[in-house]
Amino acid sequence: KVNCLIRCCCCCRYVGNMHPNASKDQLQQLFNSCGCICRVTIPRNPETQQPLGHAYIEFSSAAAAQAAVKLSKQQLQGRQISVHPKQTNIQGYDVFQGHVGFRRRGKRGMGREEMGNTLGRQDAAFPEWGR
Repeated sequence: KVNCLIRCCCCCRYVGNMHPNASKDQLQQLFNSCGCICRVTIPRNPETQQPLGHAYIEFSSAAAAQAAVKLSKQQLQGRQISVHPKQTNIQGYDVFQGHVGFRRRGKRGMGREEMGNTLGRQDAAFPEWGR
């Protein structure tokens, strides 16, 4: 599953600073010179159905996706768009540890009693009103 996400990530591009009236057809016309486009997604606000001002474009090859980055700073409906590689969040991936797994909560997840005991001064850490 991770390899599939990495492959899709290399063929997808994030397009930012889009005009709310920009359509999928306009994006396809602009990026068609880069290569074959598999899918264009324009996310919308679930409540108002208004576009969020960005889009994701999935290309058939990594070379086409790399060529799309060169179209950054192009004008689309009077706005200068930005094109970047799409970032994919992998469930359970810990960016601080660098491996797949679930993060430990550390001392933040401890209750008052456990935290007071680890500090070695339970009475000083939590006054009587907090017990």
